[in-house]
Amino acid sequence: MLSLAKLTAWEATAAGAVGGFAGGFSGTLLNGGDLGQAFKAGVVGGILGGASGFLAFAAGSITGNSINAILERMGRHAFVNAWMSGIQGQNILSGALTEGASSLGGAGLSSLNIENVGLLTAGNDVIGGTVSVIGGGKFANGAVTGSFTMLFNHLVQEVMEQVQNTLLKKGSYFGMQILRIVRIELL
Repeated sequence: MLSLAKLTAWEATAAGAVGGFAGGFSGTLLNGGDLGQAFKAGVVGGILGGASGFLAFAAGSITGNSINAILERMGRHAFVNAWMSGIQGQNILSGALTEGASSLGGAGLSSLNIENVGLLTAGNDVIGGTVSVIGGGKFANGAVTGSFTMLFNHLVQEVMEQVQNTLLKKGSYFGMQILRIVRIELL
């Protein structure tokens, strides 16, 4: 089956780089920095965002709900977050534990068939924050990681698959192109 909604490694890297640059650049300007500082922060953000996008792509390429797939996804996500934490000068152990637990917790919470997005996200916030503290990090950082893990790795994937299946059934080429663009923007 043709799957235009799946990102390639290049698209994931580019989307991460663009998002990282935009975040670094605009964040610096909003906090009183000048254009030179904003550009420097944008470049650093773009490099880290591109690396993160590529690694997240590699970590998320495992599909399925078997225990082996869930554990492999958890391990890959833990490695990526540990690596990104280390590059940013943060606690590597806390980064690995937080993302690993958030990935595993997200899979577990998603399997409960709870339809309330806020409840699912709050549950993963608590998991991520608690494990971050256990690993020596900050609760708030772990909670944010838990939120993004739930929202982008679990919930968005489910919604995108439902939309993709509907578009494929209707044979909508333009709908699939729009879906592909939306997936890149959400990364």
